[in-house]
Amino acid sequence: MSHLRFVDPGVRLRWLRTITACGFIAGLLLSPRLWLSSRSFPPAPVSDRLSLVPFPLDYAWFGLLLALLGASIFVRRPRPYLVGFVVLVAVYTLWDQARWTPWVYQYAVILAVLSFHCPGSADARRDAVLNSCRVISATTYFWAGLQKVNVSFIRRGFPWLISPLIGLLPDSVRGWPYPLGLGVALLEASLGVALLTRPLRQVAVRAAMGMHALLLLLIGPFGLRWDSLVWPWNVVMAASVGLLFWRVNDSPLRAMLYQRSFVPHYAVLLLFAVMPALNFFDAWDANFSAALYSASTKHALVHVDERVKVQLPAEAQRHLRRLGGGQLVLDVFRWSISERNVEPYPEERTYKSVARRLCGLTRGSGLTLVIYGTPDWRSGQRSEVRYRCEDL
Repeated sequence: MSHLRFVDPGVRLRWLRTITACGFIAGLLLSPRLWLSSRSFPPAPVSDRLSLVPFPLDYAWFGLLLALLGASIFVRRPRPYLVGFVVLVAVYTLWDQARWTPWVYQYAVILAVLSFHCPGSADARRDAVLNSCRVISATTYFWAGLQKVNVSFIRRGFPWLISPLIGLLPDSVRGWPYPLGLGVALLEASLGVALLTRPLRQVAVRAAMGMHALLLLLIGPFGLRWDSLVWPWNVVMAASVGLLFWRVNDSPLRAMLYQRSFVPHYAVLLLFAVMPALNFFDAWDANFSAALYSASTKHALVHVDERVKVQLPAEAQRHLRRLGGGQLVLDVFRWSISERNVEPYPEERTYKSVARRLCGLTRGSGLTLVIYGTPDWRSGQRSEVRYRCEDL
């Protein structure tokens, strides 16, 4: 990466646009049923007045998103394609909040910021756009680390994540993952701070790229084979941190945080540096707060009466299981992963929206939605709220 110290800022921006667009294309192609209407998992629109986008309009919209991304990679002046894509993807997500995945959110904002740069832009504008993208990258690491400072991640999330490696360790050190989990969480948060400070920046870049390589090894095809949507995101994050920070000595912390002539920068600061703090008070969504793999998001099960189970979609019936007491439940998480290759949107309103549509299939009876709240960061205990069909 030593050659990057000589790379013109415009070249960095062009490569960042290419990498981000390619990552977005990969994400779309790995989750087509998240974006198309031909699936059984109910959508969670921002308003129940929004009905499903009908065939073939859903395919046309999906194809247009791919075409705009592809064009933005190759054309000399990509601004119209970037703006068109960001507007269309933002509108399309209104029909299903599950499309607000962490990678969609990050990619879309980066592409929106990049649309303010075009060939021939003044040096100040290019630097401002780069610094806005640097804030997005650094604050994502910071909040992702803080989100993992909880006992649920330390006791369950982290040991599961490194389980492909635990079997390779001697018995004498297999208990290490528990204290190590806290250290990893704090290390990830510290990377975000280090990337913004010149003395630590190069070390932080190496550490971040190594972390992404290890994570890809753990969850990728040679490890857990889990969440393939995150595989390209890891590649994009690793490449982006090198493009944005390696051998960048002319951007001190003040320059990254203060951009007097670039108003979008303050929207970035608000969305990525400030608003995620509200998630700790349940006032901002987890997917907008870098909470992926933190083991601290809400979960839900749907308790199902025997008499109505056959009225559920066939795909849902494959994810019915029994709890220890014999209660039949629908595992919403597994159903979503299996059919859409994405986790359900981890907020109470979306779980209730999904349950309302299931209740419509069972004529308003026989189902009880159980939502398990955000776990206490010290004890791991979760609150539990139940909704019958008539309560939804």
